Amino acid sequence: MILTELLSELMKQKENKGGFLIYLNSDDLDPKTQYNTDIQFSDLCFSNFTMLRSGTLLAFENSNRQPISHADDGTPLYSIDTDGGMYIDLTKVEDIEKVKDGQDWFQLSTHLVVNLYMFPANNNIDGHRNVVTIGFME
Repeated sequence: MILTELLSELMKQKENKGGFLIYLNSDDLDPKTQYNTDIQFSDLCFSNFTMLRSGTLLAFENSNRQPISHADDGTPLYSIDTDGGMYIDLTKVEDIEKVKDGQDWFQLSTHLVVNLYMFPANNNIDGHRNVVTIGFME
């Protein structure tokens, strides 16, 4: 998969009002990918994405979430995860892989799973890298 295909899939998901699930450095990755193992995040949920910094920064966020309730005075109340965000510098992506069998990757159902393999931070091509997995929620 190339970057333009990923951006096209992201736009389709946004138009369909579908959400995104994010996993950072999953244990399910092939050990040969030399991914980082010291930090993992799983099943981060976002309802929207935007492009920042002239299209080089992919920002996942929840700006279009609806309130879960209202206070007695009418103030909208949102779930605590509404303020979360995640930013991916697309200039640091080395490779993009469409996962062939990604149905069980996340706790919620997805119709597409994509891995973003980032360049190693130490500029050593054989070094450990972060791998961001994006699930497109059904």
